[in-house]
Amino acid sequence: SLGITEIGEHLFDIDTQLSQQQGWEQFWSGEGFIAWRRLHSDTGQYQYRAIGVIPNVAPHIYFEFYKDWENQKQWNKHMGVVYEIEGDDEEQILYWEVKYPTFFSNRDYVFSRQFSNIGENVYCAQQFAISRDDVPPIKKRVRITHYSAINLFRECPEGTQIYMQYFDDPQMSAPSWLINWVTKKAVPQYVRDLKKHSIKYQGNYIQD
Repeated sequence: SLGITEIGEHLFDIDTQLSQQQGWEQFWSGEGFIAWRRLHSDTGQYQYRAIGVIPNVAPHIYFEFYKDWENQKQWNKHMGVVYEIEGDDEEQILYWEVKYPTFFSNRDYVFSRQFSNIGENVYCAQQFAISRDDVPPIKKRVRITHYSAINLFRECPEGTQIYMQYFDDPQMSAPSWLINWVTKKAVPQYVRDLKKHSIKYQGNYIQD
């Protein structure tokens, strides 16, 4: 559903004119990042992508930071119950609950995260929803079945350059003004959290 036919460093080279022709609109920039979105025709939900820099963090350490969901539980207030169903260095199968505001049911996911090194100091993480008979849907939580994401990390003079592309269908209808308000508030905060906690992670990583 991400519309990516080939994963590679070319994804960092975003052509603004071509992006507009493909339906992408820039909706936020700041914190060293630019973010775009476009409407997903099948679901009526937005697909997102962003590019930016996490300064002063080496890409191989940022890659480990990204993989470490147990560390993320310490600072991501939107995480509910999260646990690994099975996994190794190249793939994790996770159950992941996302806390929603009052009056909304929490959402949950069962998904695969696949990790690879696709070049010198270039790392890739792919995620997509899967179905597991041993992790059935839970009452009062909405199971998300349409979800996919790609994250690329590579070395740059400032630290680590990141490309992110993301889609999920939260199975809820909300007015466009509310989606815009939440997105424009959530994205900058998420970027600030990534910067703050990846620096902290690198400090602990070097000490270990």
